[in-house]
Amino acid sequence: MFKAFTLCFSICLAAFTQKAADKKEEKKVDEDLIITSQHLDYDHANHQAIFSLNVKAINGETTLTSDKMTCYFNKDNDPYLIIAEGNVIITRGDHIATCNKSTYKINEKEIILRSQPKLFDGNNTIKGRIITFYEDKRITLVADSDVILKAKLSDKKETEQKKDPKKN
Repeated sequence: MFKAFTLCFSICLAAFTQKAADKKEEKKVDEDLIITSQHLDYDHANHQAIFSLNVKAINGETTLTSDKMTCYFNKDNDPYLIIAEGNVIITRGDHIATCNKSTYKINEKEIILRSQPKLFDGNNTIKGRIITFYEDKRITLVADSDVILKAKLSDKKETEQKKDPKKN
């Protein structure tokens, strides 16, 4: 179960930003976040960009799609909040997270999935009312959780073999 939380955490986190740091060398590696959509409105007065119609954000190996994405910027034009709404799907490899609204608080490194959030890791599924990821603490909280863990057929065979090696 911890593996499912860790992998799903990685999916959602990387959907918005993917950073690796080697503290010994004080070296940072950033990947570009590429957002495409059929429509973009930039509100200069309120410092926000609204992407709509077939929104697709790619960051490294992670892809996020949604109906709408709003990016909020501070006075220095640095993003501090990203909200994706409508049919949100976050994929990284075989791992998938879905919901109808996700919020990424960049400075707090907190991701919140709302409105029917689900995490899929192979045969395992995690559902909840709200799923919150804390990047720095590597903690996932699921409110009103419903977890379905299914062992792979090969895992079941290995377990049976360990219990009774004479079955081979």
